[in-house]
Amino acid sequence: MVESNSDLKPVYFFTFVPDPSLMLSRPYTAVILGKHSTYTSDKNALLVRLKEKEAMSWSKITTHFLGRNISSLQVHYSTKLRYKASSRSGRPKGHE
Repeated sequence: MVESNSDLKPVYFFTFVPDPSLMLSRPYTAVILGKHSTYTSDKNALLVRLKEKEAMSWSKITTHFLGRNISSLQVHYSTKLRYKASSRSGRPKGHE
């Protein structure tokens, strides 16, 4: 025999289920702080031109590359572009 206790109230549990139509209505874009897209050949050419031909300071060069800081431009230039640009211009490697 099952006893019934009239003092007990039924308990309801609610679980939040997000509306899937809201999640699918906008495209997913990942934002990774501190990470930028790769440099295009046009951006590489601009960086070399500003540094070598126009002899701009790094602080002025950064105004042409929104979202990139001085150190990221310096590292990219010195590791990827400096020696290639020097060899094209006829100057010996390592001379600026």
